Amino acid sequence: MRETADGNGETRCRFGGDILLRPRWRRFVFYGFIMIMAGVTSWRVVTSFLNNPQIDFRCFVDCAQVTFRGLDYQDLSTLTLYPWDTPQIVFPGMMPFYLPFSWLPISVSQSIYYVLQVLGLIGAYWYFMRVLCPERRVDWRCPDAYAWIYWGGLLVLLNSSPVLTCLRHGQSAVWCMWGVLLVLFQPTRLRPLLFGLTALLKYSMVPVLALLLWVNRYSVLCLLGFLVFVLISLYPAVLGFDLVDFYRHYLDMLTSEVVRGGGNSFLASGYHMLQLEFFRWNVLNMIGKAACGVVLLALLVREHRRRGFGLYLLLLAFCLTMEISYHRIYDMVIVILLLEGCMVVFLRQRQWYRLAVGTCFLGFFLVPFTLILWVGDFLGHRLPLDRVFIMCRFMGDATEMVPLPAMMMLALTIFAGYCYWRPGAGEPVFTLTDERKDRGEVRITAGEREHDGTE
Repeated sequence: MRETADGNGETRCRFGGDILLRPRWRRFVFYGFIMIMAGVTSWRVVTSFLNNPQIDFRCFVDCAQVTFRGLDYQDLSTLTLYPWDTPQIVFPGMMPFYLPFSWLPISVSQSIYYVLQVLGLIGAYWYFMRVLCPERRVDWRCPDAYAWIYWGGLLVLLNSSPVLTCLRHGQSAVWCMWGVLLVLFQPTRLRPLLFGLTALLKYSMVPVLALLLWVNRYSVLCLLGFLVFVLISLYPAVLGFDLVDFYRHYLDMLTSEVVRGGGNSFLASGYHMLQLEFFRWNVLNMIGKAACGVVLLALLVREHRRRGFGLYLLLLAFCLTMEISYHRIYDMVIVILLLEGCMVVFLRQRQWYRLAVGTCFLGFFLVPFTLILWVGDFLGHRLPLDRVFIMCRFMGDATEMVPLPAMMMLALTIFAGYCYWRPGAGEPVFTLTDERKDRGEVRITAGEREHDGTE
């Protein structure tokens, strides 16, 4: 963006080097758009809070307070915050995080947690954009393309169906996203602790990231993070529980729920699941996951002993995470954030085809989730897709929904793989350099690299 003057002596701004726009009109359009979208976003966030009980948050708090009283949280008679009809599957290691919320009335705790989630999302977006574009600042006097990208990206993130679903359920995806960002980008000697705490919040989010850290010569970080994970997971023994029986019961419940027809299977809850398990013939699911495993292995071989984590690499890594193991749409929060970072790169490098494809993905996840469910139900009743895909139910209703979120997740994984192996003009690389070993710190640098297979 450059400034110039017209024949009347009035300053104009050159936008993208192609057209001239008067600053006052640009400010008018920019601030008008931001105010309208901020109002829409606020309305959606507030109504999401008022119309949903944050059922998962209630579950975490209920199980935490029961466990720390020395009772069995799988005994429904001990749970009081909701009329649960089945035993709840909560990893015991995450319960200490939610115990403080049990000290307040649940309505107050829900309000505080919801506000913390929204603030956490805004803070994570700001932090990531500072890492991705450290040299850029929003020009408030004459908003340029970066100002539109910065504020538009934040509004897209807050209005996306994964984020709103996460807020409605009171899930832990926001804090997992923060943990990943701090482990990757924050120069602190507490990174092993942060990595272990992230694994405790949702252990299914970190295996691929742990493998990437390991092959990038951060094995000590992985080992120390695993040690934190194990040590905190042992706390039930202090409360008087038998650890073997305690975790065996958890694994039994987990296994019973994820089998075909269980509460966490595609048949019962596939309407907002993401993993590659939506084909009617299970052999296709196995082949698909095996293909994901081959891609992951090739990725690890390619990244072996290479310094830095490319943006496309991170996007592909977390897409593979969603595909390989059990995940629901609210776990996609970090994927949406990384995709928005890729959109900045596409625009900066004028990769219009990739920008258009990325816009389509973001557009899909901007569609209200109820509309996605309606379209899935419509297609399930109009097309003979039940011969190929598992038609899922919604809240026990006799619906036959096409699992659109899982299909879109698979398409996004393929697109992320294409961007990783064909980076075009290069990609931002976030390098953790151990140049301050005496202080136990790392320094982050951002650069560009070509994926040419060399070190």
